[in-house]
Amino acid sequence: MLNSGFFISTPFIIVFLIMAVLVHAALYKFFEAAGEKGWKALVPFYSWWVWLGLIGRSKWWILFLILPQVNIVVIIAMSVELLRSFGKKNIPMLILSGIAPFLVLPYVAFVEKPTYNGPIHDEYKRLKKEKKTSSGVEWMEAILFALIAASIIRAFIFEAFTIPTQSMENSLLRNDYLFVSKLHYGSRVPMTPLALPLFHNRMLGQDVKPYREFVQLPYLRLPKFQKIKNNDIVVFNFPAQDIDMNGQIGMVRPVDKRDNYIKRCVGIPGDTLEIDDQILKINGKVMDVPGRNQFAHEVTTKGVLKEDKLYELDIPDFRKEGDRFLAFANDERADKLKAVPIVTAVDKMVLRKGSNNPNSGIFPQLPELYPWNLDNFGKLWVPKKGSTVQLTAQNIALYKRIIDVYEGHELGYKGSQILIDGQPATEYTFKFDYYMMIGDNRHNSLDSRYWGFVPEDHIVGKGWLIFMSVDRNAKGLKKIRWNRIFNRVAKM
Repeated sequence: MLNSGFFISTPFIIVFLIMAVLVHAALYKFFEAAGEKGWKALVPFYSWWVWLGLIGRSKWWILFLILPQVNIVVIIAMSVELLRSFGKKNIPMLILSGIAPFLVLPYVAFVEKPTYNGPIHDEYKRLKKEKKTSSGVEWMEAILFALIAASIIRAFIFEAFTIPTQSMENSLLRNDYLFVSKLHYGSRVPMTPLALPLFHNRMLGQDVKPYREFVQLPYLRLPKFQKIKNNDIVVFNFPAQDIDMNGQIGMVRPVDKRDNYIKRCVGIPGDTLEIDDQILKINGKVMDVPGRNQFAHEVTTKGVLKEDKLYELDIPDFRKEGDRFLAFANDERADKLKAVPIVTAVDKMVLRKGSNNPNSGIFPQLPELYPWNLDNFGKLWVPKKGSTVQLTAQNIALYKRIIDVYEGHELGYKGSQILIDGQPATEYTFKFDYYMMIGDNRHNSLDSRYWGFVPEDHIVGKGWLIFMSVDRNAKGLKKIRWNRIFNRVAKM
């Protein structure tokens, strides 16, 4: 990690803080109107306790408020029930209060100045005694409002993700939990609208689709705060999920229901990318930050190298392949590994130009014309929307998938002639921007070096903030990586 800390200087967090101030100012007024001391709204955790009392909910709900993702739904439900406890029954306003409480709660508190009618939960109890409602109706109403609001937040504002692999070490660690902003690059309107809320492409860990594909909307993205820049950490839908590593048909899903990947954007539209003996260059300029990237090192020992020692050296990614022991580390950690008494040699592995890659399928899967590997890749131009490229028998492999899959044309051949939608074509103009995404753990990352370009309609959002990090190899309280909590992803 190159930098850490809370990013209070950025415009985005300033907006976030303003929203928090507005909500707590509104709670101050609501508390006073209900006969509570207004200052209680400003005390962390205690404000939740009072809030739950105002709506008549059990104080046990506080346990839900400390659970990531669950707490979002609970806060939404609490916002809705707070307004209902003050006599608000307008359905659009209640839904909007879950989506944008920083707008609705201050408006109601300061402009409408409502009267407290008592806990809405107590009203449900009264109606239940009179047999005018039931506990099921009460819960269904609260859950319905919460699910609608949570789904909108998840689709358009931010979403929580877990890092499941080691492909981004040592920037992002396995079992980092982070928020991904949908706003930075422009929120993408869901293309598969018929889906169960809060599920992505699997249901309860099973390969059961929680969506239906017979309604598909065209790609549309709302206005963005910023463009994707070189070195941004980006979440995107896996563009090659419909093919496996052997080029065969795999799991075919709609674009927005493909698996979510997170990598570093190393090439933006119009860039020329090259990896030259592990050194990344963009437009001829070295882009790598010293110490950030990890590579495989072959380790030779005169005894048994225990896993605990590797974890102690902050090298959690290692494996044994036959007679070889491989450790994935940056240069600094590799030097520390060399100092271990039983270690006799630590040799960084480098795939030289033209050498065979130990893993098959390096883009564009045409080694006779493009003998690239993980450490020597390119030069490769990244397509830009509106740009035109001349098509030849030599470069068509680079753009074939763009033309016939991402941009939906029929690509064919008649002898040596290239056909697009049945017509002879010597050039092609791109309708999307494209990106190159590569993991920081360079020898242990499935990324653009294998499947090429990422289209703009596959972009999900920008890595924003780590809210939890768990080391499953540690014990007790050490399982939580306290130094990573509230670190800004963009600074890594």
